[in-house]
Amino acid sequence: LDVSFYRVLLLRTLVLPMLVVVFLFIRVLRAPPQVLDFCRGGLFLYLFLIYPSTSAAIFATFQCEQLDDGTAWLRADLSIDCQSPVHYLVTWYSSIMALF
Repeated sequence: LDVSFYRVLLLRTLVLPMLVVVFLFIRVLRAPPQVLDFCRGGLFLYLFLIYPSTSAAIFATFQCEQLDDGTAWLRADLSIDCQSPVHYLVTWYSSIMALF
């Protein structure tokens, strides 16, 4: 399975907001307090487990390796050109996600 750095980054950064939306939806449905406590605990457990690696992936987006020929490649995935328009878009996205 060929999974790029960008896809993993997108998945890592979007799973938590999706879980928060699910939690809020369950809360709007006025679920019993036991269900809300279980969901809240699961949300915090997921946040505790995934936050360090997600932060590392976000900051890895900015680490490019400069070569002698003038090209720059992403250190985490050397198949990604740091001077491509797609990479500029992903670094912009990572900058916004780093604020949260």
